[in-house]
Amino acid sequence: ASPGNKHKLSLFFLQEDISQSSSKMSCPVPPSPFLTPFFSRMSFRILVFLLFLSSVGGFSATAPSSTSSSRSDESFSQTQQNKNNKPRPLQQNWWPVSLESALDIAKTNPISLLNQKLVLFHNGTHWNCLQDSCAHRFAPLSEGRVKGNCLQCAYHGWEFDGEGKCQKIPQLKQNPSKVPIVSQYPVKVEGTMIWVWADPSSSQLSEGVSIPISPLLNRYLKEYPECGYMRDLPYGYELLGENLLDLSHLPFSHHSVGTLFREDAQPLDLRPLSANERAKFTEEEALHLD
Repeated sequence: ASPGNKHKLSLFFLQEDISQSSSKMSCPVPPSPFLTPFFSRMSFRILVFLLFLSSVGGFSATAPSSTSSSRSDESFSQTQQNKNNKPRPLQQNWWPVSLESALDIAKTNPISLLNQKLVLFHNGTHWNCLQDSCAHRFAPLSEGRVKGNCLQCAYHGWEFDGEGKCQKIPQLKQNPSKVPIVSQYPVKVEGTMIWVWADPSSSQLSEGVSIPISPLLNRYLKEYPECGYMRDLPYGYELLGENLLDLSHLPFSHHSVGTLFREDAQPLDLRPLSANERAKFTEEEALHLD
């Protein structure tokens, strides 16, 4: 699917929706017994991946409920409507950049987002994100330190607040007034993750774009508040998505994990879910989650 397309997705329709939008085949409930335990454990992993897709193209994830069938029809209808909407540029979206628990609240935290070098820091009340380059001599601000509610550059000690404004130049007696502002990126904390709006020039637009947090994730977080896990991988989310949908690699890449073994590999009957199968699968998952 094109990253900029807006879609209304239901979590448990992820495989079918991707197959419809990208002409790829999807798989129904795992046909092989050895896949079933692993597939159930993948629910949370797929959810996290869906959230990542959501930030890219304005996706919205919804968890099934007792009225899952009617909600599914509404979701599909909304998907069709959103296809006619003009997609936003890739940068004009909320991107999850880190688990909040993975950051050091007392230090600078360098990150990279869409080939942009940024730095996160906490000013005592909330997280801030600036371009990782001092307005003076372009030294990386991430090599500096957090001082009060500002970020102090390690080169000459210039201090910048969360809005990128220079608040102090140690070499001057008066307060700075003509120093260029360091680009500031909107930041939100949702689902225990730090989200950054990747286009500072459209920060006003970000206020009207909601972060697509699935109700299912919130239910997981209430029961397992410390369950977050993060790992940096050297490839894009498209490749990760294909990996999650590729069930045939499981007995080999994950040999001896749980009930997965190389000897159990067998042909898989891949096909799109029918409408009846989709509705039945959603109802079963809703009962399981409740």
